[in-house]
Order: sequence, then C-alpha cells, then structure tokens
Amino acid sequence: MDDGVCPSCGKPMMKGFLVAESFVEGAKWTREKTKLALGGEVLVKPDGFGNVYIDGYRCLDCRRVYLRY
Repeated sequence: MDDGVCPSCGKPMMKGFLVAESFVEGAKWTREKTKLALGGEVLVKPDGFGNVYIDGYRCLDCRRVYLRY
C-alpha cells in the first residue's frame, strides 16, 4: 500500500491525514464503543494544541481509509 494503490479495487489512493482532536489521551484503538470513549490503547498522542494527525490513504471509490500510526 506504500505506492498509494487501493488493495480492494486497485485504483489510485489519495495520501493525507485523519485529524482528530483530543486534549486527554490522543487517538485510541478500542474494540467497543464506551461512554466518553474511556479505555482503549493509545495509538498517537496529541500535539500541544490537542490535535492528532494519523497519516494514511483514502480510496474515493471504495470509501475506505487505510491508516498508519
């Protein structure tokens, strides 16, 4: 996927970032939705402004996002 080709449809993907805001812990991975998004494993810590940037690729045709943290 480093070349920006969608593994599902084979079409070119758009490189970019998923942006989230979190002053507390940053972007987390959890297997279930919880109240107030508590728990989970921290993947990316927020910067000084509370923003989290995760780089990845987006396929406009498949509507899929592939992220790297």
